[in-house]
Amino acid sequence: MTEAGFAPTHRVPNRGMQSWSTPDPQRAADGYLAARLPVQLLEATTGWAHVRCSNGWETWVDMRLLVVSSPGRDPASAWSPLTVWLGIIGAALAIGGSFLPWYSAGPLDLTAWDLRVVTLVTHDPSDLAIDAGLVLMAVVLVGLPLLTRRVLPGWASLGLAGLATTIAVLAILLYVDLPEPRPDLGIGLFLTLVGGLVMGAGVAVSPRLLPRPLVRVV
Repeated sequence: MTEAGFAPTHRVPNRGMQSWSTPDPQRAADGYLAARLPVQLLEATTGWAHVRCSNGWETWVDMRLLVVSSPGRDPASAWSPLTVWLGIIGAALAIGGSFLPWYSAGPLDLTAWDLRVVTLVTHDPSDLAIDAGLVLMAVVLVGLPLLTRRVLPGWASLGLAGLATTIAVLAILLYVDLPEPRPDLGIGLFLTLVGGLVMGAGVAVSPRLLPRPLVRVV
C-alpha cells in the first residue's frame, strides 16, 4: 500500500542495496532494499541519503548508489527492454508461423488461416468463421511498450503468450485425433508454439511483472 503524498525521486539500483537505521559507517547494515524499488529522497548528507519507501518506511542508504528517476515516471512501472524484445520476437514467430504450413499433405498445405478456432477445440467442422490466424494477430499488442514505454500488465502479457501457445497445442491435439493417414505437421505450427513460449519467457524474466517485497530485513 502506497502512503499518501509519496513522491518517488530515485530508485534502488538493479542489484539492490543495503540500508542503515542511522548514517553511521561504523555500524553494520540492518536492512536491504529490493532492486529497482522507488524511494523518495528526504535529506542528504555527505555520502548518505535519508529515503522513504512507498509504505512509509524510512531508512538511510549510500547516496552514490541511488538512481535518479525520470520526472513524472514511476521507475517500478517502467518498461523492461528484455521483456519487451522477447515479447516482440515471440510475437513475430507466432504471427509469421501462422502464414506457414501447419499441416501438409502432398501439394496441399493448411495454415492457421485455414483452421477454425472452434474446430481446434471441438475437433468438428464449424461454420463460425473465426480463423486461428486472425486470433493470433492479437499478439501484436506485446509491442505496445515500444510506444508507451510501460510494460503491459502481467495478466495481459501472460494472456497473449498463452494465446499463441494454446492455439498451437490445440492444433497438435487435433492432429493426433485425425484419422490415418495423417498429414505431416508443418514448420508454421512449431514456430507459433515456440513464439508463445518465448513470449512467456519474457514475462518470467521480468521482475517488474512478478511480486517482490519492499524491504527485506537482514
